Amino acid sequence: MSIQAGQIVRVRSRQYLVEEITEPVSQGGDTQVRLFCLEDDAQGQQLEVFWEREVDAQLVGASSWESVASRGFDNPRYFSAYLHALRWNCVTSTNPKLFQAPYRAGIEVKAYQLEPLRKALLMPRVSLFIADDVGLGKTIEAGLILREMLIRQKIKRVVISCPPSVVRQWQEEMASRFGLVFQVFDRDFVAARRRERGYGINPWTTHTRFIISHALLRDEAYAAPLRDWLGSFSAGSMLILDEAHNAAPASSSKYAIDSQLTKTVRDIARCFEHKLFLSATPHNGHSNSFAALLEILDPQRFCRGVPVRSKKLLDAVMVRRLKQDLREIDDRDFPERQVIPVIVDKLPEDAPELKLAHLLQEYRTLREERLRDAPKSTQTAANLVITSLQKRLLSSIEAFARTLRVHRSAIERQAEKHRTSATPRNLTLLVQAPGSDDDRADLAEEEVQAEEDSQMAVATQTAALEITQQELELLEEMSEIAEAARYQPDGRIEKLVEWIRANLCPDLGKRGATWTNRRVLIFTEYTDTKRYLEQQLQIAIANSDRENERIDTFHGGMGEERREAIKAAFNADPSQHPLRILIATDAAREGVNLQNYCADLFHFDVPWNPSRMEQRNGRIDRKLQRESVVRCHYFVLPQRSEDRVLDVLVRKTATIQDELGSLSPVVEKNISKLLDQGIRVSEECRLKEAIAAADSTDGFLYDELTRACVCMTDDPVPKVIVLGRLSLYGERAARLHDEIITVAAEWIAPEARGRGRLRPLTESEKEDALEVLEHSLATPRLRDVSPSVQDRFQAYAPRDVEDLIPHLDRRAEVLTERAKKKLQERGHKEAAEMKKLLEEQRDRILKREKETQQEYRQLTLDFIDNEFRQLEADRRHWRIRVAELEEDLIKEPERIEKAYQVKADRVEPVGLVYLWPVSS
Repeated sequence: MSIQAGQIVRVRSRQYLVEEITEPVSQGGDTQVRLFCLEDDAQGQQLEVFWEREVDAQLVGASSWESVASRGFDNPRYFSAYLHALRWNCVTSTNPKLFQAPYRAGIEVKAYQLEPLRKALLMPRVSLFIADDVGLGKTIEAGLILREMLIRQKIKRVVISCPPSVVRQWQEEMASRFGLVFQVFDRDFVAARRRERGYGINPWTTHTRFIISHALLRDEAYAAPLRDWLGSFSAGSMLILDEAHNAAPASSSKYAIDSQLTKTVRDIARCFEHKLFLSATPHNGHSNSFAALLEILDPQRFCRGVPVRSKKLLDAVMVRRLKQDLREIDDRDFPERQVIPVIVDKLPEDAPELKLAHLLQEYRTLREERLRDAPKSTQTAANLVITSLQKRLLSSIEAFARTLRVHRSAIERQAEKHRTSATPRNLTLLVQAPGSDDDRADLAEEEVQAEEDSQMAVATQTAALEITQQELELLEEMSEIAEAARYQPDGRIEKLVEWIRANLCPDLGKRGATWTNRRVLIFTEYTDTKRYLEQQLQIAIANSDRENERIDTFHGGMGEERREAIKAAFNADPSQHPLRILIATDAAREGVNLQNYCADLFHFDVPWNPSRMEQRNGRIDRKLQRESVVRCHYFVLPQRSEDRVLDVLVRKTATIQDELGSLSPVVEKNISKLLDQGIRVSEECRLKEAIAAADSTDGFLYDELTRACVCMTDDPVPKVIVLGRLSLYGERAARLHDEIITVAAEWIAPEARGRGRLRPLTESEKEDALEVLEHSLATPRLRDVSPSVQDRFQAYAPRDVEDLIPHLDRRAEVLTERAKKKLQERGHKEAAEMKKLLEEQRDRILKREKETQQEYRQLTLDFIDNEFRQLEADRRHWRIRVAELEEDLIKEPERIEKAYQVKADRVEPVGLVYLWPVSS
């Protein structure tokens, strides 16, 4: 039997689309056939067979209506559920504004959360950056896109990469809200697979949906097998990168430099067909860093080193809405954020926090004078030392004292060696403490602290030779003051205790003092300050009711069970759990939801990175916050002249707003109103497994439903409706278009009909009949039909179907041609847009290369070695990218048009419905 590509066949009790045929190499050999499944519960699954060896292989002809109503009629309730399930499962690429994912979400979907989905469906390949404000539900928006792409059979493999602290949170939300089971890819999973299948197994090949932490993704031991699994390019794959700003090149003084995560994500992202990036803070203040991040997302629009100046280009790939924008439309879903400065003033002139700041500035000035003619690398290391000391002083005297001790010890050791150390390569911990996405997030605090000390020692020794006596005296004086004050409550602690007394424990200081039901979250950047805060607050609440259960800490290296237990305790009803004060380092900054019973937050220290501060605020200022107002406090010491931090924050924030802003409409005007209540599908996966395990794969549909129904109606004229499902398939059996098609007629008994046939109603009359059908299915009193009426219609059903099927087939032909035309038009349009986009991208790169060449000396002025190397690497990349774009100009438009080509079409029987008047 001869078969051809594009035909529909039946193999192993399922229907498949023939994708490719490989003829036998010798006479009498077997024909190899590549197939893609068309069945609803396994659509798109690939199968390769030797055609002649399959016992049940056959071509599928026209769909049979013989079984419809052959065993009577279905209960109208069941038929209604069946019909609506089919309708909700219909998808189309002819109109990208129609989608089904909201019907598959176990949540109440907000209108603004549909905008990313709408924008994603406009893209041939999804390359979307969801940059909504903290707490607006980016996880939900990503889940809706993922769900829709799965329904459309456009993706088969999914990898979600996120900070370690939210891996389990992602897994739980995908399962509970979308019915999607994901495997966490971690060390335990790898070890288990190797025990089961041998050391040579690639663990990535064992599942199709994974969640992996950024920390493990950076590890080549995990990234290399992932690349092997994906190959150079994996069609039907999607990467979801949470907190994507972490993959941007790291901040530097002049030119951002690629981090290890940047390089890893760049290598892996190019293997995925579809990409979703999520971040509330996508811009770190460096234009070249922002461009590099966008290039990883969409290399056809952006190129690293080429500034993003086109709002139109950015708007095409990014969705960004701010809370204040949404609050103007509906203030019920989002709390108002109050940023409250806590003024700590009237301190004596010799207060340790003021005196130390003054002495540290003197020390900085002396070092800068001494190192004025030193090599650039030495000056950089020296500046990092002072910056680290300054940040720790602004955090707490405890943090400053310990780091100052390390600094002095390193100077003393270097003086004994009488030589200069090599230029340090990694001093990241001197710039900022590790966050939730850092490799060190899973390390014990002692290990991180040891590495901090090591980096401080190395940086100190780089610039320790020829240190002056005056510098040594300043170090001695600062040490004496810091050691004397490090265990004493400072002005901020006193203000914090006052606030706790006013809001959490009114009788604080008295034995047995009771606590209110309010909670507070306190953030700090450093482990030393966290320890200092815990000690001071524990002293302050001594003798109160259940004092030992009122304070807890959240930090890196805790272990998953402990971390989840603290989150559960802090989110529990305060009347059920005594925890009131949670002290957190930035390990809890990203993605962790703590808003359930907490609306107050304190920044004990202010991070110098504006993104970090916004991420902190987002732990309580987010959707599902119970309170109408959240209060974010920070401390200000007016007597201290350390305003550099604020200056940097303001300048970086201005850059972010200038280049990013609020890009997309808050709510697309034409999005239809969705269901008030989502459909819970947490059991969907188990339902699929149960169906698949049945003896017959078709049993659920064909053996239990007759696909026919009789309903009563208040309309005095009886009617009959025939329903079918038209499906158009593209490459790999991707569903390009589904549509429920109908033909309706006034029903006339065959005795009165004679040799005549039923005549279809006009379109408007048919629409009226369908409305009557919906009303009857939804009205209990119209569902009860006498057995005698059902028996009568069962006898007439074959002839009625025979009369109306030719009209249904003609209707299908018209709609098929219409859909093909729309798909072809969309393919041509998007191919032309892609060609124009690639040409503009090529021109921008060439222009930037010319500008850089002309301004090279001015541009690289004051660059350090790493920055210079990064710029040179970017320039080499421009030349490579221009050559690639020339190839893309040929391949990409062709690929887009091919994606909308129809390979096969099919009309499947849906059902037969009689509408019988109550008056009859």
